[in-house]
Amino acid sequence: MKKWSGYRHEICQESFDTIIIGSGMSGLTAAVLLSQYGQRVLVLEKHFKAGGFTHTFTRKKYEWDVGIHYIGEVH
Repeated sequence: MKKWSGYRHEICQESFDTIIIGSGMSGLTAAVLLSQYGQRVLVLEKHFKAGGFTHTFTRKKYEWDVGIHYIGEVH
């Protein structure tokens, strides 16, 4: 796996009220709601795409969903 070379190792001079780790559906929803209440929010994500399991990828002309495919015993 090739690492993304776009990372910057700089000290952030801004301040935030809330830091959210992970840009999945819950993280992004929390960020929106907190920002609507005036919070300065920073969302951190380790992947190069935001969205967690809500995105797709393409291999050999086929598109694949990376989301949850099965949740056992959920009613």
